[in-house]
Amino acid sequence: MTPQPLFFRAGLVLLSLLPLAGAGSAAAQSPAPDSLQGLRVALDVGHSLQNQGAGSARGVGEFHFNQATARVVRDILTSAGAHVVMINENGDLPDLLRRTDLALEKQCDVFLSIHHDSCHQKYKQKWLVDGAPQEYADQFSGFGVFCSQKHPQAQLSRQYATILGHAMLAAGFHPALHHHEAIEGENRPFIDEAAGVYEYSDLIVVKRTAMPAALLECGVIVNRDEELRVKTREYQEQLAKAVAQAFAECLSQGVLQPGSGARLSPTPRGGPVAPVSPPEDKKGLLRRLFERPQKP
Repeated sequence: MTPQPLFFRAGLVLLSLLPLAGAGSAAAQSPAPDSLQGLRVALDVGHSLQNQGAGSARGVGEFHFNQATARVVRDILTSAGAHVVMINENGDLPDLLRRTDLALEKQCDVFLSIHHDSCHQKYKQKWLVDGAPQEYADQFSGFGVFCSQKHPQAQLSRQYATILGHAMLAAGFHPALHHHEAIEGENRPFIDEAAGVYEYSDLIVVKRTAMPAALLECGVIVNRDEELRVKTREYQEQLAKAVAQAFAECLSQGVLQPGSGARLSPTPRGGPVAPVSPPEDKKGLLRRLFERPQKP
């Protein structure tokens, strides 16, 4: 299990962490508006209008939750000094490879894909919403963070994902652990169980990106109560501040470096993506990252 990083270092604490209803609270901190100055963030809105992802307990497509939360994350990161490149903001880019290409073209230093979670079909129950049958599973809740060992900078991605998971914990959120269950479609290995960080080797947007990459499941929308919570501005802002805090810690530890995206070179579509020169930690291994297409 990866030890928890020290998040509240002098000069790198980002934003006040406000109490979050139903998720605990964190101590208030003074903002540091320039903490993310120079960092270029590719912020991917998961799924699309064409394929909206998981359905919520009330029948709303996941994409709409992803879009709303990503916009709040963008605003918080921008206020902290980051330059945010929104990818698929309007749901009109179902092509996952094009999303990773855009992050490279825009010389982004880090990639984060925003999603909301579901669970295995066997756990879902039926109920009626406005006379229409829907499915729910109230026994699961919380966040999850995913990265890929097949990423060209796998070690940096793992460090980044772990820091993000611990930032979520520090902000009062709790991890969803059901993706580790030994059943078909789950069985994801833990990188850090306490922080809800998983290995998901063939998840395209965290495997084929050139820069360190992670996917954040922001909450479980088949849970009837959590579906309502994740829609609130308070929840979204608290989560966004945790993301910003994680980026600040990544900069502190040298996991992320402003301007590193400008040193990444493009390769043919579908092939591996390699840096022009190795990153400072020299732990990234060039691997074939793409075996087969994955639905957005």
